[in-house]
Amino acid sequence: MRSFWMCFIGLLGLSPNLFSQSAFIKRQQEDSYLIERLDILNGRVSDSLFTCLNPMTQRDVVEFMEQYKKEHDSTLSAQEKRYINNYISQYAEWSGDGVSFEASKKPIVKTLYKNKTNFLHFEKDGNLFILNPVLAYQQMVETGLTNQNLFLNVRGVEARGHLHKRIGFYTHVTEIQERGPLHHQNYVNNFEAVPGADHYRRFKIEKPGIANDYAYAAGYIDAEVMKDNIHLTFGQDRFQYGDGFRSLQLSDFGANYLFLKANTRIWKVNYQNLFMELLPQSVHYADDSLYPKKYAAMHHLSINPTKWLNIGVFESIIFSRQNAFSLNYLNPVIFYRVVELYNGSPDNANVG
Repeated sequence: MRSFWMCFIGLLGLSPNLFSQSAFIKRQQEDSYLIERLDILNGRVSDSLFTCLNPMTQRDVVEFMEQYKKEHDSTLSAQEKRYINNYISQYAEWSGDGVSFEASKKPIVKTLYKNKTNFLHFEKDGNLFILNPVLAYQQMVETGLTNQNLFLNVRGVEARGHLHKRIGFYTHVTEIQERGPLHHQNYVNNFEAVPGADHYRRFKIEKPGIANDYAYAAGYIDAEVMKDNIHLTFGQDRFQYGDGFRSLQLSDFGANYLFLKANTRIWKVNYQNLFMELLPQSVHYADDSLYPKKYAAMHHLSINPTKWLNIGVFESIIFSRQNAFSLNYLNPVIFYRVVELYNGSPDNANVG
């Protein structure tokens, strides 16, 4: 993946006037349901929020919510206004209305939780650093044929920010132990893979049921090469194309992967290039051998020709090389089938 990294650095070097971008909004977050609800109630497709490209950025969502609040202020309930205001305050660095982080009434030792949403918050001279713990614990009993003790234990940290409002960054690292319900255990047992995870190991094997121990990590850096039009992101995460829970083109059901993403937005048109290095979830080696790799390159063009219609056109190709990305596929404006024929390759292509 050195070609990914060199391409990212090269594109940044072409633009001395960079602007930072924001972190993504995970679809599994509680806030994502509020976004979906407001998008439906909006009554028209948004030119700033292309919901078919997930995850969406905090910046785009804040812009959408501020616009929605202005246009529907007279019809919003007090509870809806409170939800929207809390959301904007949580990501106040992207507010265009001058909203700031909501201050805490009783910060801890005058340093921790100075605002309600962040454990540690530092902001000075255009630099921003936010750190939050990630803690979750659930315990329950599944009765019936299994009669198992089910649990979920999550511990980790999350950090985000930007440097001089030019380079943005995000990182999320957690350790997870879980014993899910029977259908989850059956999936892991049949496919030798934990949904959303890569390498895992069995946990509490002396107890009934199947428990797993694994780590989850996501992290990336990003920058706008052309303000409000073109931005680049490089790191480790997962994406989904298309509205709904699952996608036939690209779903976020699998594990995170290394990626380079270029997103271009002009008027009512959004064009995204995504280049990925993929690893198998179900292959586990006892030694220190490297996992075999596959690669993918995708184009997705999304257009809002009317207030009620969105049209998406995509092209993707998945290919296998000797652990090296084929540089021909880094061309962001070419049909991959042409490249495939040029190389004489047997790669798998999809168009839709």
